[in-house]
Amino acid sequence: MGARGRMTAVAVWAAMAASAVGCGTGNLPKPDSRIGEGLPFAVVDIRPSGGSMAEQLTKAADEAAQANLRPYVELTSAWCRACHFLDHSLSKRSVAQAFGGTYIIRVDVDHWEGLLGGTGLDNHDGGPLPAFIALSQRGHPVGEWVDRADWASDVPELAAPVLADFFHWP
Repeated sequence: MGARGRMTAVAVWAAMAASAVGCGTGNLPKPDSRIGEGLPFAVVDIRPSGGSMAEQLTKAADEAAQANLRPYVELTSAWCRACHFLDHSLSKRSVAQAFGGTYIIRVDVDHWEGLLGGTGLDNHDGGPLPAFIALSQRGHPVGEWVDRADWASDVPELAAPVLADFFHWP
């Protein structure tokens, strides 16, 4: 990666980290900003202890906009093998390129059990994990879901083209 790419990565990470400083209740954890062979992306986990789902999704959508990244929710779980495989493959070129330009807000369905009702995230209740959906500028889930059933494999490289198409629609 050239110097310009590293500077872009640092600028994105710094902007996201700066936006979390000095905020009140419901702060999001510091994003894990990553760079592959392409655009930067960020991943942040949210938990019920950080405030309401609505507050955290709205804040995440704002932070994504400030970083010029597109916000998406990822439903995940500690028991989900495909979720772990995908997470551990984020440094692989094809997977990193698929995630380029995104701000992924991870929601562990076990931590949020019983708390997803009415958020729009409950529309995927019981579906395969991991599952992704876009967020509006106001932090509301919009559009269609994409999940493990769409790439029909635990192999992250097989998920990458499906996720690239999903994340990089016009």
